[in-house]
Amino acid sequence: MATISREVHLIEYPEGLPDASQFQIVETTVDDPATGEFLIQNQYMSVDPAMRPRLSNGQQRLHQAMGAGTIGVVTASRHSAFAEGGRRTTRARFSRTRSIRRSRRQPSRRRWALAHPLHARVGTDGIYGMGWHAYYR
Repeated sequence: MATISREVHLIEYPEGLPDASQFQIVETTVDDPATGEFLIQNQYMSVDPAMRPRLSNGQQRLHQAMGAGTIGVVTASRHSAFAEGGRRTTRARFSRTRSIRRSRRQPSRRRWALAHPLHARVGTDGIYGMGWHAYYR
């Protein structure tokens, strides 16, 4: 059964500071995973200064889901390496729920330290756990 998701699309390139009128929330349908695929429900998305150049230099295409670093939970899986309930970091689309399907490029399999809260991955730790790398040694 397909899943309804919502994505954030850029609909106009900003000149100066971006505002809400330059973005649109779009409903999409995501099919159940095929063999070798899985779905991720995003819980956190990284909104950071590195996104700004992509909004104004044409790297981000208009009327398509924006790219971002995300952290989510596997909600359905037909992939042997990714069990349901597993948490993953990935470079994905700006989407609210279950809109990430991967079969070729796999998300990070890094095991997260239990002492760190999940939201730290888009803050002090950095999305790939390297933000404060020197202090972890």
